[in-house]
Amino acid sequence: MKNGVLLLWSLLSAAAAFASEPEPGFVSIFNGKDLSGWDGDAQFWTVKDGAICGQTTPENPTSANTFLIWKGGEVEDFVIRLDYKITGNNPEKWGNSGVQYRSQKVGQEGWSLKGYQADIDTSRFYTGILYEENGRGILSLRGESTVIQKDSSVKTVLPNEETSLEGVSARLKEAIHESDWNSYSIRVETLPDSSTRITHTINGQLLTYVVDGSGAGARSGLLGLQLHAGPSMKVEFKNIRIKKLKD
Repeated sequence: MKNGVLLLWSLLSAAAAFASEPEPGFVSIFNGKDLSGWDGDAQFWTVKDGAICGQTTPENPTSANTFLIWKGGEVEDFVIRLDYKITGNNPEKWGNSGVQYRSQKVGQEGWSLKGYQADIDTSRFYTGILYEENGRGILSLRGESTVIQKDSSVKTVLPNEETSLEGVSARLKEAIHESDWNSYSIRVETLPDSSTRITHTINGQLLTYVVDGSGAGARSGLLGLQLHAGPSMKVEFKNIRIKKLKD
């Protein structure tokens, strides 16, 4: 019996270790212990229970959106995967966050970014959309396939059993867990015509598809995690890993 218990323990330990390893080609960029490799305002960003935690309280609000910035340098074409959970610690249960990419710092001081963002919110109204922080605003809603040119955008509905954007968005919303962990995958790549193709996927569901040929979006930039100004909230991130699609 003792040998059997030891064997079972060894198998479970090996399985746990295997589960924590990034997928082939991916590199972990968060060690699960501290904020080594990341830069942000220590008033708001900590590590708790193996996850990066961004939090505001009535006693410790942020007057503007603030970001935790990865110090690994700029990225161009890549896939980033992570798990997130967001909680609104206020009567409205409001909370907003996002994953910032191909972004630039705003000013020399502080932790403000501008650029593409994969949105996150407690109501799951904006979650999954493509937003440009400090820039063009909403570029593509959940359920949309969007081609952006210099002077116009062409929008269609992603393939789905529903036919209206509202119906598709509502159906995709069902795949997003409320007040629990979700898996986010963001893929960004440069196409032969120099446009940028972007996909946001949560829990295996494609939420938005964009080809940005406007030339307005950055070709490379920083990665960051957003903590939004407003009522008290908390956002958590873990299992953050990245795969570069080209050197």
